[in-house]
Amino acid sequence: MGKRLLFTGVLFGVLVVAGCGGVTCDRFNLNAELQGNQLTMSLDTDLPDDTVVTVLVSRVYRLTGENRRMPVAYVVFGGQTVGDWRTPQTTTLDHDEWRRRAARKGEIGSIEPNISVSCLVWKQYTPEFGEDNRKLSGSQVKMGTGGKANTVYKEVVLNCPLP
Repeated sequence: MGKRLLFTGVLFGVLVVAGCGGVTCDRFNLNAELQGNQLTMSLDTDLPDDTVVTVLVSRVYRLTGENRRMPVAYVVFGGQTVGDWRTPQTTTLDHDEWRRRAARKGEIGSIEPNISVSCLVWKQYTPEFGEDNRKLSGSQVKMGTGGKANTVYKEVVLNCPLP
């Protein structure tokens, strides 16, 4: 009898925790503006300030004789939070360094004239988001299936021909 009460209490506790809270994302706007080689980015969202995001700035190219599109990053900002990105951040695009990174993989055939600025909300390790972000919902959320986490993703493409 004691074990049954303990089990019921634990089960009830788990149900209460599973039904509590959650995070909603109905607004997730990534702002990006390019002035010369200066890229300014910010985030406007209803996610909590402590939500961890990854911001990536990249460009796509093709190796000589291949059709496969290959992205190479200019810069990756990992481990920063929504709160960090509410304030605009500016970075300098180093096109020469990008060319060196791309050339390490082989002879460059063609380079796309656009850059991609993307922001991803991946697995959050807080109770509010739940395991695999299962408590994350809203119009901006891509619901994970088959064991994949719920995510939020936005991409902005800017025209930026290489000098």
